[in-house]
Amino acid sequence: MTDDVRPKVELASQRERDALDPWVARVLLAFGRENALVTDESMVSAFLEIGGRPHRVRRSRKGSWLERPGDPAILEQNRHLLASVSAKLGVPVEEGDRIVDVARRVRACGLG
Repeated sequence: MTDDVRPKVELASQRERDALDPWVARVLLAFGRENALVTDESMVSAFLEIGGRPHRVRRSRKGSWLERPGDPAILEQNRHLLASVSAKLGVPVEEGDRIVDVARRVRACGLG
């Protein structure tokens, strides 16, 4: 597999998301967000602090884009949270993962 080939993404149906509910609940508990609303498309990145990586912002709807550097302290905080959640769940957790994918990993390992 080359670096140019992206992995195939399979979306979970809302029905599958509901079937994964016990494992999704475990993932949310690891993030300390037990009452969060999670759909079949919810991302791990939604549970991280914004601003850790370089990004662009606009002052107004039609204003020009401004480049902003990422904040190393926020980036480190997010890395620490991901490492903590991974350790609690016993499976790798990355910021680009969907919550249902993490829940599938936990289920596949017989955890939860």
